[in-house]
Amino acid sequence: MKGVGFYVGQIAFPVLFFKTIVSAKLGDVDPGTILACTLGKAAVMAATWALVYVAYRPSRSRGQRFATASVFAFFATASNDFAVGLPIVQALYNEEADMDIYIAGNALVTPVVFVPLSTILCAIGQGMQDGEGLPDGGAASGSSSRRKALNLLREIVVNPIMIITVLGLAYKGFLGFTLVDQGNSFALPNPLGGIVDLITSPFGMCALFMTGINLRKVRISLWLVLLVMMKVVFCAYFTYALAGALVPESVGPAVHRLHSFAFLYGMIPSSTAPLVFSDRFDPGSSAEISTAIVIGMVVSGPMILGAALFLDSGETLTAQVITRMQLTTAVVGLVSGGIFMPLVAVTRKIWDAACPRRMLILAYGTTLVAYEGLMLAMNPTVSPAFCLASDSDLANPILWPLTAWVQCASSLLILMLQVVEVVQKAGWTRDPPRRRHACGLAMLCCLVALLPGLATVPATLSEMCSSVARTEYHSLGLNIAWNGFLLVSSVLLGIVYSAVARQRRQQRTAHKEQTTRSPSTSADEAGRSPSASGPRAGASETFAEGAQADKTPSPSAAGVLHDEESLQTTSTAGASATSSVRLRGVAQGL
Repeated sequence: MKGVGFYVGQIAFPVLFFKTIVSAKLGDVDPGTILACTLGKAAVMAATWALVYVAYRPSRSRGQRFATASVFAFFATASNDFAVGLPIVQALYNEEADMDIYIAGNALVTPVVFVPLSTILCAIGQGMQDGEGLPDGGAASGSSSRRKALNLLREIVVNPIMIITVLGLAYKGFLGFTLVDQGNSFALPNPLGGIVDLITSPFGMCALFMTGINLRKVRISLWLVLLVMMKVVFCAYFTYALAGALVPESVGPAVHRLHSFAFLYGMIPSSTAPLVFSDRFDPGSSAEISTAIVIGMVVSGPMILGAALFLDSGETLTAQVITRMQLTTAVVGLVSGGIFMPLVAVTRKIWDAACPRRMLILAYGTTLVAYEGLMLAMNPTVSPAFCLASDSDLANPILWPLTAWVQCASSLLILMLQVVEVVQKAGWTRDPPRRRHACGLAMLCCLVALLPGLATVPATLSEMCSSVARTEYHSLGLNIAWNGFLLVSSVLLGIVYSAVARQRRQQRTAHKEQTTRSPSTSADEAGRSPSASGPRAGASETFAEGAQADKTPSPSAAGVLHDEESLQTTSTAGASATSSVRLRGVAQGL
């Protein structure tokens, strides 16, 4: 894996960056778009830093909170530009314009602005932690500060991205006549272009592969979800709002494309570079950063797909678009259900019906299959009879509330899964799992869903039917109240789960400390107690020495144990060093 990391970070990424700089038509680049993305990430970085410093585990020292806030803030700005962003941008815009240069421009801003700023903040936090343990306050000498500043400046100047940028601009200046004009962009002449394509082709796959193998154990918490939302949601809206203010209308028809690019760029998930910062400056947050990277990858995918469908398309979210979307999702959902149900049937012997989680998941999958079947049957593209009947007084009194009931039941099953997680995490139940309890929870959700199912309007049915017939106006007040209840309940359960998890961690830490202190305390009390006199005391001491001798391993056994401990320590150190080198290689590129 060390060789793959070296190839990705030191060979493929610089060559890909060089190709992007050389092939771009710099005269068509709008600096306002890059400025909007930069300011949007800076605003999210400042908000994340302030929020984490004030509210994330405030019982720690100021230095620890400062370092953690700096690492988390860097996570909110370290976009995975070339491994995730570049393929998406090429798939969306290559036929209209060359938008690769905007990815390269933002990737250049990261090592010039955000990496030095994050390094300075993390170094300040580390210095505060060192100073908190020194009697003189830990004031650093002037020479040490100057040396650190010079090292930081040297890292910026010799960064591969800086060097490749200079080389790319030099090639365009001195050898630009060799480039082949392809309309929206330039291409390198052969055989140089073929060699560059050969080197850069495996970059995306290898970079994502390295991202996966560098991840640690998963630890879900409300703070990690909030951190990911800051990166892929708030950053997207910040950059989109700033693009509307900074991109001038003089760019013509491209203004809408630049606005949509700014929104999509804000959704790009984080790379593994923050993981290197956490290992170096705040090792206690490495598990959280690793988990946040995974969550960011999962959350950003559907969001980018949804934004790509509408932001740069020529059509708005009309009834026809909603109908086609529902038709696609219904077909995909039924195909997935056709895979899920046979798997459950095959594994029924090992499927524990007494486990509440499994029964709720089974009920959730069943309701989703039923929902997608209903939506496919009522889709106007497949059968407009339902919508035409709804337009008259002969509306079907069964399918409409049945669809709403299935929607509400699936939402309640998800909410019940969260309740089960909170209860089991807190240890509030001592009874062994039973089948009737697990099945009862699923049935309870389905029964309770009858009330909102009869009172609310099914989602997207009115919109789909409006594409083929005139629909009546339906009040959505109850829908808003129901969705608000689900949102508030989910947030409260997340807060309770985080509080319970924190309490359990504190209890485990206190138990470990008590266990560690117990042997030394017993030894001190035995040393302070007066020794007994007489033959009985001598016999007791002789018996204790004999028992201790029996427990003491022989020299050969002690040597074996020592060798095994040394081997384990050496293996652990070697794996840690290899992982550190690999992470530095990937982060230097991404």
